[in-house]
Amino acid sequence: MTAKSHWREGAIVWRLGWARLRPRLWIVLAIVAAGAVGVLLQNGWDDRVLNAIRVPENPAQHSLYIISVGDRVLFSFEKPSIASIAGRVSYWGDQMWSVPLAVLIWVAGAVCNRKRWRRLGWACLWAFLVASVAVNVFRTPLGRARPNSELADGFYGPHLASKYQGFPSGHSTTSFATAAALVSATPLLSVPCAVYAATVGWSRMQLNRHHPLDVLTGAALGGFVGLCFGGALPGSRWRLRRKQRRL
Repeated sequence: MTAKSHWREGAIVWRLGWARLRPRLWIVLAIVAAGAVGVLLQNGWDDRVLNAIRVPENPAQHSLYIISVGDRVLFSFEKPSIASIAGRVSYWGDQMWSVPLAVLIWVAGAVCNRKRWRRLGWACLWAFLVASVAVNVFRTPLGRARPNSELADGFYGPHLASKYQGFPSGHSTTSFATAAALVSATPLLSVPCAVYAATVGWSRMQLNRHHPLDVLTGAALGGFVGLCFGGALPGSRWRLRRKQRRL
């Protein structure tokens, strides 16, 4: 296949995915609106749930394992802390996971001459990109304070500073978008994708970057976008059908 043919495949997946998403943009708005209403009405519930979810760090529980022969140290290993685990999951849970995974799937399809794999790679990439744009369209104007910002919880209006971009969670949105695209096209991956995306959401709360409602709203938003683009592949098990225009 030529480079032009590969780009044409990507354009086809985009067109089919967008044809499913565009007439349902009201669902995107409804998801964010429901989450925002929840934030306004939660009356401190979000903070209480966040504190219950987070695992407190205890330096006394950190252990250093050493394997030695005589006075010579052969190997040492320090038990990772909850914060370090959450930090790694959070780091790899956004574009560091979604984009390389989409590229890997596409390359595998190109090498093995599997059209469906190539299109699945495109679907994951488009789902990630659209979810990234969507979450920034909402969280920058809303301006919800992050839990670690030391500001009173609430919406502060349009702000570019990171401490005002708590709602929805960007990491949760993009990780669930990629996972949903994979799951809709290949249900066999349902459990590992769901577990990984949920772990990314947990990591954002453990690091005190987002409230539970930020994560839940991002998960719903990303999951819906992922279903639209994953459903663009023929033969997908869980798909949103393309709405036909009325004449």
